[in-house]
Amino acid sequence: MRRRNLLILVEKELIEASRNRLILGFGSVFFLLAAAMSLLGFLSPGATDVQLSRVGVSLLNLAILLVPLIGLVIGSQGFAGEFEDGTMELLLTQPVELRDICLGRVLGQWVAVAAALLAGFGASGLILVLVSADQQLLPFLVNLVISLILAFVFLTLGSVISLKAKNRMMALLGALGVWFLAVILYDATVTQLLMALSGFPIMLVLYGFLALNPADLLRVLAIRLSGVNLLFGPATEAMAALPGFKGPLLSLLTIVLWSFGGYVAMLRGLRHRIFPPARRRVKDAGGKSFQTIPDERSVN
Repeated sequence: MRRRNLLILVEKELIEASRNRLILGFGSVFFLLAAAMSLLGFLSPGATDVQLSRVGVSLLNLAILLVPLIGLVIGSQGFAGEFEDGTMELLLTQPVELRDICLGRVLGQWVAVAAALLAGFGASGLILVLVSADQQLLPFLVNLVISLILAFVFLTLGSVISLKAKNRMMALLGALGVWFLAVILYDATVTQLLMALSGFPIMLVLYGFLALNPADLLRVLAIRLSGVNLLFGPATEAMAALPGFKGPLLSLLTIVLWSFGGYVAMLRGLRHRIFPPARRRVKDAGGKSFQTIPDERSVN
């Protein structure tokens, strides 16, 4: 029964996503930009392995820029919009568990965003095969997988923002603020902090900053796994300094924690939104006022 309910919720999200202009617009823009970047890189005179590697890095940077944005924006409009419109009350009258609502929401949105990413990377991959069948597809596949993981993580973060916001507009502003901090401002801030913390172990500090930002962590992980030696910054060099696959494994473990933590935060946020811990003042027999907290209601 639970699996059937989950599939119904995922299908519901897919139907809504097919009508969502944000997802359709993102898919179109990403497809056109990925195809244009691939054509300009692969069809340039004297395309070398270095130039082709730069195309892969360009696609990765494009995904790092756009995927968190669309994930946060789409995720932030879900719960906030349903609570604002009153449709969440109708959903809660159905025999579904809150954990299924959270999981079905993020999975349905993720499948929709994944379809847009597959279209963009598919166009780039087709151009890659047509230009040279001998080219290595590993960097291309790594970038695709990293982008899919990135979409899931930021969709969960967007849903958490949606549950904390009072309405759609506040959720949208919060999502844009998180995107600006994580994607635009984070690297510059980390650089300044590293200069201020020059007396501390630099590698340990870098690992900590990487773990705090899934977008930066996945970017460095993609560069490490694809074997591209371009645009190596201090964060990438810090991961490369770990012997063997310790760096990638540690990064994947951190991403799993981000994903699981986001889901748990979604579930707690939804429970808190439906059953807020209301407080009320009462007076005892002596006339003294004190606060009482109602018993917690158990919700699956």
